[in-house]
Formats: sequence, structure tokens, C-alpha cells
Amino acid sequence: IFFRGRKLFEVSRGSFSPPPKVDAEFIEMEKRPAPFDADKFRGFLDLCFISKRKFLSANLKKAGYGNLIGIFRKFSIGPKSRPQEVSPDRFCALFEELEK
Repeated sequence: IFFRGRKLFEVSRGSFSPPPKVDAEFIEMEKRPAPFDADKFRGFLDLCFISKRKFLSANLKKAGYGNLIGIFRKFSIGPKSRPQEVSPDRFCALFEELEK
């Protein structure tokens, strides 16, 4: 969302001591312009994950958001989805929709 990653080159496990069980990659992270206020988005995510074992809809209702059924349907988020089951892209779309 806020960065674009690009693979530059691979680093073999033999380059480390002791060698790990996997190879590594060296990546470049380029900062992208934020599509929305990052602090507000972090606050929104905090609300979404306030109770991980609860449904996302329950966490958002508790935070004062209403009319979630149609919005969840629009972004293919199940009514009984837990926060950890929702993709980052869907969180962005959900945040933008709720901030309208």
C-alpha cells in the first residue's frame, strides 16, 4: 500500500554463517504516495483487530460503524469473517468506503 517492493538479487544460504535452511533475496522498497491518511488507516486497523476472535463486523459495529452488510457484500467480505481473514487490499477498500 505505502511501498513498492522490487527484487534486486538472490543471496544463497552459503553466504551466511551458520547457513540458514532457505535462500534469501535482496529487495528495494520504494515509498509510494499514500492513497489516504496513514494515521487514520492505522486507527481503523486497530479498531478492526481490537478483538481478533470476534467477527470483523462486530468490532466495527462496536466502533460505531453501521450498514456493514451491503459494504461487506460489495467487497466480498463474509458476514462472519474475522479480521485476520481479510486481505490488505480489502481493508483499504473497506476503509475508503467507510470514510466517505
